[in-house]
Amino acid sequence: LHWPEKEWMRGSFQYVYPAQLSREEEEGQGKANCEVVLNNWYYYEKNPDKLRNILLNNPPDPKSRPILWLKMTKSNEVKEQFSTLYYKLKDPLTTSGSEDLIKKDLHRTFPQDDFFKERDGLGQRCLFNILKAYSIYNAKLGYVQGMAFIAGFVLKYLPEDLSGCSGN
Repeated sequence: LHWPEKEWMRGSFQYVYPAQLSREEEEGQGKANCEVVLNNWYYYEKNPDKLRNILLNNPPDPKSRPILWLKMTKSNEVKEQFSTLYYKLKDPLTTSGSEDLIKKDLHRTFPQDDFFKERDGLGQRCLFNILKAYSIYNAKLGYVQGMAFIAGFVLKYLPEDLSGCSGN
């Protein structure tokens, strides 16, 4: 039994054997990975193990990740369903009771990041809107410390309209 060197799949502790890769996957490793996956999306959508293998062995470039993330999470489908609800929840007249807690954490969230470091800047307004809307949507949980980092990460990699932020 031969164990290939440095072929660990991140986080799953399984090996990826080069012999398991199809010709399409091997060619994809030498090309722009995201283009290969997106051009063959229906194939990879039906074969999630192959999608995982190609992405873990040859991650897409940072500019392509949001596109791929949206496809993988089916965000475009969900956006149509929830966009009206989001705008109602972020309305200034709608309150969650968590607004003060959220405001306390905004300046602590990615303070060195250009998008978030300006007090009451676009990044902090977007982050506030998302956290407030979620705290109303999931009233049983509300807002808890640490949510801002998750929402901030999403804001960094998704376009405004898909992350739920209009900048208002």
